[in-house]
Amino acid sequence: MSDNILLQSTNSTQMRKAVELWQVLVGLVGLLIAIWGAAEMYSSKLEANASKNATTVENHEQRIKQLENDRAETKSDLKEIKQSQQEILLILKDKQDRK
Repeated sequence: MSDNILLQSTNSTQMRKAVELWQVLVGLVGLLIAIWGAAEMYSSKLEANASKNATTVENHEQRIKQLENDRAETKSDLKEIKQSQQEILLILKDKQDRK
């Protein structure tokens, strides 16, 4: 009878170790799944932010080009105005000289 009790105790200990091993394995798999899920969420968030930032940068670059073009047009207009003013002054000076 004592052999039977000892055998049951040994079987119980072996079963307990097997159950503990499975618990550890299931815990590790669960941890890996949680880490993978968090990494996926983080990477999708980064992609969304990168896309948003790229759009913003592109809009800013377009606006800068537009402002540069407007500035170049303004400079050109000012040169034309200056030239026409000089022509008008020459014409007025010629008229005054004739008198």
